[in-house]
Amino acid sequence: MAKQSEHALQVAVAHMLAVVLDPARTFWSALDHGAGKMTRASAGLRKARGVKAGLPDFIILAEHMLLGIELKTDKGSLSPAQIETGNHWLSLGHDCVVARSLEDVQDILEAWKIPMRTRMTFMGGGSNGRAARTTQPRDRGPRRAGRAASRLSLV
Repeated sequence: MAKQSEHALQVAVAHMLAVVLDPARTFWSALDHGAGKMTRASAGLRKARGVKAGLPDFIILAEHMLLGIELKTDKGSLSPAQIETGNHWLSLGHDCVVARSLEDVQDILEAWKIPMRTRMTFMGGGSNGRAARTTQPRDRGPRRAGRAASRLSLV
């Protein structure tokens, strides 16, 4: 299989979400982090406008839940800002997870019970199983102090 860039994966996920999510019960958006490296001036302007470092590539709102999906290539890893943001979201009762393929995204949508109108069928038999192992939905019961640190869904 050819190496896929994070940009190409983001475009594919955007198309997938437009097809599979139930628009009457969900809202989603990609967050435009800019393409490629920004100049220092551009980065400074974004920071001045309040853009926070570490936001996930996609946000999905569904039935009193906010889910962030961060896309990474096979060799990509989370930045310290992404880990900090994920911990903050978790402390507020929301999840951020990592996906490395369309199959991972579908596994995440199913595991978090995001309302879908259809499923994608992937060549080669479907899910690679990675998301099922690395992204476990949190118990949606009452929050307990001290629980957030051990339950981070970012990988």
